[in-house]
Amino acid sequence: MFLNEASPTGRKGGYMKNELALRPYYAASVSGGKDSLYMLGLILNNLDKYPLDAVFHMELEIDYPFVKNVVARMKKLCSSSNIPFISIKPRQSFEELYAKRGFPSRKVRWCNSQYKKDAMRQFEEILKSKGLYSVCYIGFCADETKRFKYEIGKIQEGQRVIYPLAEEGIIESDILAWAKDNPIFEGFYKVNERQGCMYCPMLQYKEMAYQMIVYPEHAQRYWAMVLNEWREHGWNCLRGDKYTPDYIYERVKNYYVPKVREELGFYVK
Repeated sequence: MFLNEASPTGRKGGYMKNELALRPYYAASVSGGKDSLYMLGLILNNLDKYPLDAVFHMELEIDYPFVKNVVARMKKLCSSSNIPFISIKPRQSFEELYAKRGFPSRKVRWCNSQYKKDAMRQFEEILKSKGLYSVCYIGFCADETKRFKYEIGKIQEGQRVIYPLAEEGIIESDILAWAKDNPIFEGFYKVNERQGCMYCPMLQYKEMAYQMIVYPEHAQRYWAMVLNEWREHGWNCLRGDKYTPDYIYERVKNYYVPKVREELGFYVK
């Protein structure tokens, strides 16, 4: 098992019964988006500054399909550096939770608390059983100051999160410029700035249009769920309350889809 192997930082994952204190286990949390891929490359080139025991990925069935290619690239990078790559799925699928809870909304985001974070909880449970606790590298950039849990440049012993991109002064626009023409992202960042899950209630209109163009089957499922909540229960799940889901759907289809097609530089039926 990965926690029993010697780590590249010289620590052992095994836990001696006479050791009372938990010990740190350095893990990079990667989603498969631009920031996490860029961060992983930075860490692997600076292991003396950012020790790394493993890379952790929450494997979600509602990730964009291109994420599989990004994860494959990450696994290859980790293998070259003898770093374990750990993928963990939530114990309940998105569809199982949807059947119980309905589509998530911007006010009730069970997709984050009960779905995505369950994979992280499993990871933490494994670490704790081995006498370890995680120190997570997270891909926040230097200009995302509202998201920071500590003052950049003042990493303390025992700290649970570290932001390597912010520590190196890398801002989000720098990574976005790099990602726009990187073929591994399949044009996603030509029109979108951030990448979340495909079935997110917080999608921007451009993201909705991108799905309709590039992943029409996923878009069809997305709108079937959203419009069902609206028509059957009168619930508006989407990020804004100003417009109804019916209106948003037509607006995206008739205005944003042609606009995004032009920005992408290709036509998809």
